[in-house]
Amino acid sequence: MSHIQSISAAMFTDLSVSNQAANTHKTLADLPDSDATALAGLFGTAGGVEGTDFTRFRNVKEFPAIGTPANIVKVPVYGQKTSKQVNGQADLNNMELTVNFIPGNWADNKLNGSNVIVGDNTVRLFRFMLSADAITNFKNGSLAVENSAYYFLGKVEAIEVTPSLTDAMTAKVTISVQSEIRGAYTTA
Repeated sequence: MSHIQSISAAMFTDLSVSNQAANTHKTLADLPDSDATALAGLFGTAGGVEGTDFTRFRNVKEFPAIGTPANIVKVPVYGQKTSKQVNGQADLNNMELTVNFIPGNWADNKLNGSNVIVGDNTVRLFRFMLSADAITNFKNGSLAVENSAYYFLGKVEAIEVTPSLTDAMTAKVTISVQSEIRGAYTTA
């Protein structure tokens, strides 16, 4: 199957985290059965159940960009108007997403009451999915349309709540990316 084939908004973006710890793995290739089908199996295909096998980040207001940043370093050269660009080493990103904060969803620093705890230093498998179909239509391991999924290992590091008098209370959730980002894989 192919990925999203037309120009459109990724109206239904989803970030989920596996409830299984992956602390012994340093790369996605170290995970057993690290092909796209096996990775997807941890997140709803092949009988995966939200709350048992994985947990969704809910009430997300703003998602970050996904991918590996460019590995270009700008080097100033004395006496020239422009700097040179040389290849460097890309650093792994921190992923920061903004959620509409509902305190009950983060009670005891647990994501939606799961075993995913903010700041517990546990490496987990994450899935970032772009879809043109509502995630709520995700039943029996498939969506009505094809979508693109990215996988990476990471840790839920912090949550910072921002009170507001004029808008919904929000929080910034920081996830440290611990591996390369693999994707886009097609799931349907």
